[in-house]
Amino acid sequence: MKNNFDAKIIILVVCLMIAFVPWSYLLIRNFIDMEDNDRHQSIQDEFNEPGSSSDDSTLADDISVISEPGTETGTEPIITEPSPEPSPEIINEEPIIPDHPEPVIININELYSGLSDALDEISIRFDCVAVSLTVYDGTGSVYYTYEFGYSDLSTGALVNADTKMRVASLSKLATVICAMTLADAGKLDLDEDISEYLKIDVINPGFPDTPITTRMLMQHTSSINDSPSFESSRFSGSSRSTFELLGMRDSYLNRKPGAGYTYSNFGYSVIAAVCEMISGKSFDTLAREILFEPLNIDAAFVPSRLRDTDNIAAIYNESRTLRRSVEVQLGVKESGILGHDHHFAQGNLTISTADYSKILAMLGAGGVFNGIQILSEQAVIEIHDTDVQGTGFKQGLGTRYSGISFLPESNGYWHTGSAYGIFAQYLYGVSPGHNSGVVVVTTGASINRTSNGMINVCNEMSKLALSILNFD
Repeated sequence: MKNNFDAKIIILVVCLMIAFVPWSYLLIRNFIDMEDNDRHQSIQDEFNEPGSSSDDSTLADDISVISEPGTETGTEPIITEPSPEPSPEIINEEPIIPDHPEPVIININELYSGLSDALDEISIRFDCVAVSLTVYDGTGSVYYTYEFGYSDLSTGALVNADTKMRVASLSKLATVICAMTLADAGKLDLDEDISEYLKIDVINPGFPDTPITTRMLMQHTSSINDSPSFESSRFSGSSRSTFELLGMRDSYLNRKPGAGYTYSNFGYSVIAAVCEMISGKSFDTLAREILFEPLNIDAAFVPSRLRDTDNIAAIYNESRTLRRSVEVQLGVKESGILGHDHHFAQGNLTISTADYSKILAMLGAGGVFNGIQILSEQAVIEIHDTDVQGTGFKQGLGTRYSGISFLPESNGYWHTGSAYGIFAQYLYGVSPGHNSGVVVVTTGASINRTSNGMINVCNEMSKLALSILNFD
């Protein structure tokens, strides 16, 4: 009798367990759904965050930025950041320097003391703390340098021809060249949707059917803009990644991608992310391997990776207030996550004006420097294809084109840079028999601009130097 009772009890327990399983599953599933809903809401809250303007928001890498409100309509893009592999560890070993003749570097004061005195007058008139200038003749491989002032007021260190300076938005041309080497290798299609390279959906919510391309980013027509979220993240040192910012509503103008020009620093951060995801290398590593080392120049987007870190200029504003010490510049680090960083490619290139001139001379020679092919001739043609109308200039890929009366060609390519007290500008011409130009970087100077955005202190020095050092 007891055995029969025990059997009934066991059968009852089994039945109860079987009946309870679906209910237990539903209870657990409901709990998980509640967790997911909370997580989704927190993501939505972050994407809808209005952002706040930093006190440094006026110190964009090029102050010709045109601000426009973000889009107010459309479906909010929900972007999940991919999980890329960490960048390869960078070993600080001596780079491989190609065996080729170097340009002849001549200090202007050695041969043209009158020109040096005249440049001193301009430097003093604009209250410059420091000036570095290089005029180059890419055909004859002669580079004339001029230096004025102090690389560091606290130590009394003087600027010399090898002093490295943060060149602000002059960085953008080097960024384009890095991307174009990937295009030359068949790894990057400038007219492909960047979503294919970033492995996320990059969509202007007001125009979800219009892809955003790398060419648009280079030409500042992508509709990706320097939003409050981008600016606050950039200046506050926030850990927000490029991927996160691309998922925010205010990262996009209410304009169809490709339909109009609006200067965008963030757009160049996205170019770097594309390059990193394609190459599997950090952007600074890629730039050093395919551009800096072949040209034998000491340059870096991450200043601590310079070969000579003892000759970097501190940055002062026009009241001679220290804005970026050498220690602060050397303290800028990469995250180690591909596609994550957004504060290098648009403005953090640190380089001497003599070394930057080699980059321009390479473009003027159709992509070749001292026998080394950096870019294809077609890539150089595309960089110089200026079919987008800016403010008083035509926009190419990372460079601009307009009339410059004191160049032998009467027209030329140029770009400006300004951030924290740095004012920088390059000008160069490309025509048969000519490959010349000038690069000027200043700190602490008072600022005035011409009607099309060129910087007066840099313009005056460039005009004077080129008119005297005539390479005809």
